[in-house]
Amino acid sequence: MTSATPRAGHYARAAALTGALTVLGSLLGFGRDLLLAATFGADTRTDAFLVAWMVPETAAPLLIEGAMAFVLIPLFTRSAANGQDLRPAVTATLPPIALLLAGAAALTALAAPWLVHLLAPGIADPDLAARCMRLTAPTILAFGLAGYASAALRSRERFAAPAAIYAVYNIGIIACTLTGHDRLGVLAAALGVMIGGLAMVAAQAPAFARHVGLPGGVRPVAVALPLAAFAPVAVYTLLRQGQVVIERLFGSTLGEGAISHLNYAQKIAQLPMVLSLALATVTFPRLARHIAARDAPAAARRLAGDLTAAAVIVLPATAALVVFAPEIVAVLLQHGAFTGADTAATAHVMRLYSLGLLGQAVVGVACRAYFCGTRPSRFPITAMAAGLAATAVPGGPRRTPVGGGRHRAGQRGRDHPDRGDPAARPARRAGGRRRRPGRGAAGRALPRRRGGGSGGRVAGPNRLQRTEPRRRPGGGPARGGARVRRGDDHTIRGADPDDRSARGRAMRPATAPLVLMYHSVDSCAADPLRVTVSPRRFARQMRWLAAQGWRGVSVRELHAAHAAGEARGLVGLTFDDGYADFVSRALPVLLAHGFTATVYVVAGRLGGHNAWDPGGPRKALLDARQVRQVAAAGMEIGSHTLGHVSLPGLDAAALGHELTRSREVLGELIGTQVTGFAYPYGHAGPREVAAVRAAGYSHACAIRPSAPGGWHALPRTYVGERDGPARLLAKHVRHRLRWRGPW
Repeated sequence: MTSATPRAGHYARAAALTGALTVLGSLLGFGRDLLLAATFGADTRTDAFLVAWMVPETAAPLLIEGAMAFVLIPLFTRSAANGQDLRPAVTATLPPIALLLAGAAALTALAAPWLVHLLAPGIADPDLAARCMRLTAPTILAFGLAGYASAALRSRERFAAPAAIYAVYNIGIIACTLTGHDRLGVLAAALGVMIGGLAMVAAQAPAFARHVGLPGGVRPVAVALPLAAFAPVAVYTLLRQGQVVIERLFGSTLGEGAISHLNYAQKIAQLPMVLSLALATVTFPRLARHIAARDAPAAARRLAGDLTAAAVIVLPATAALVVFAPEIVAVLLQHGAFTGADTAATAHVMRLYSLGLLGQAVVGVACRAYFCGTRPSRFPITAMAAGLAATAVPGGPRRTPVGGGRHRAGQRGRDHPDRGDPAARPARRAGGRRRRPGRGAAGRALPRRRGGGSGGRVAGPNRLQRTEPRRRPGGGPARGGARVRRGDDHTIRGADPDDRSARGRAMRPATAPLVLMYHSVDSCAADPLRVTVSPRRFARQMRWLAAQGWRGVSVRELHAAHAAGEARGLVGLTFDDGYADFVSRALPVLLAHGFTATVYVVAGRLGGHNAWDPGGPRKALLDARQVRQVAAAGMEIGSHTLGHVSLPGLDAAALGHELTRSREVLGELIGTQVTGFAYPYGHAGPREVAAVRAAGYSHACAIRPSAPGGWHALPRTYVGERDGPARLLAKHVRHRLRWRGPW
């Protein structure tokens, strides 16, 4: 009992160190992927590189964490447990293994063109892929030596150097890409893979020489490599990696960028699983000792603990990846050449990957128990073969795009004028056929619908929702279009969002629509009230919205789209107070993106200034001519009362006058009915909401209403000068969490 605590503390420290270094390696891996995405995007170059990257991707699980570890760790652990020196075993086994690996690397380099044709028959640039593969082929030798050293060091309970190998590997790729992409293009990344592999060996060499010993100088012992044990482990590992090969085989036929989207999605989704397997790696020597000693209860407890730890890590991460897939991909990858269209495709694929994370983690942990004994079981191989078949069979016959891939018919995506502007591209039916977008109540295109007939998917930035036809009792489709299944933020088509009956409340969106609140767009040195966004920042914010696949719309258009069940991909844009700078600063940017917005005008102060803000900068307001100009440009004009007064401080008569007279003034000015309202200062209680509804407005915006008001007290998200992409993303997440439920 006295030695148990220090030993438990040793393993705890080893687990913490391994976890920290694994996280560092994963973060550098994210940095590597982010750099590749920003530098090369998702096109034929990255597709060629990723086909070549299948060599190290296959070698790594086979030679570092897979078959090599499963066979050598039990072998070395038994020797260490018996007090034997490992150098004789190293002298007997390392040279023939290195010779075999060198031959495999040379053969791969020579056969690179044939392998490219076999693995990706539809790739656009097979010559570039073959050149990249020749550069990555030496990783077979490098990874094999790194895996050998890792197994020997772990059997000696030395975990730091083996855990650091992925960090140095990614540093090599990042350094080569940064320094060589101008001259070598994507070949610089392939060269970095080779250099990173050599760095993995170099990082472990000092610890290996000190704690294990280099081969030579001792008489080798007769150590028979357990090839009978190695073969099942190798088959299992290759079957597991075969899923990636199958995906890229099919991806090569889906169009430019599809392989890249699959790769980026997989790399992000696998992080929780990699962390759980890294922690299990620390305890693997203990599991091997328990099994070698035939201590079944201890082995079962160790395995149960590893499975529990994997579930604790993977399950919450899966939920986060599914819910916030577009936001995660955008923050990590959407920079430089990686566009909003690439983000949408990658996020959709990542959601599908995430659903299988727990199963992959459980298999990765549990299979270690089968390969520790003298007779490896056939069950892991059978399970992995079934998984490979499940990957290959559904994807084989159709090979239709799932989430991404630009078709090669006509111009390539990078040369197409609409690339990167999802709102400008026509919608596609399944299989790539184009169709005209639907039109909303305001006469503008509604979000794109994928899928034909009475069913299909409505595409948006957050998820794809499935629609299904209404059915008559006899089984045929009923009139009135499709019924949309209830989800996070949509209603049943045709429902009145303001129906206050129990049925109306049940059909109300579970999350309030996202509406952004602006005031002035101008250059302003001193703005203590923070009502001003600079033109440059505003333009960046609108570009970011478009890059996410969102379309900014007026509240009137958002209201109509929600009533029709067509609000996916829409975000409301509002501008309070009706500042004159809207015409010169904001309007051109909105029109350039095809956006609309609602401008809330103080009807009794046309052509004046913001006298209600004595502590802020003096700003001119829209005059009558400018209000008509804004309306003619397709923007909605809404009321912000006559004098920008706080409504809760008014008596009933004054309240009614502010609401009705401002609506009349603006309606006469623009020649159409005014249906939108915004509460000055965001002050909206139950009395004010009821008065706005009674005055004839169909929708109204607050900020944080004091009582649920539905479409007559929409909550809004303030946007200011400091809000870049990360803050906008955080505010979007906060909005979804804050306004989930009655609003």
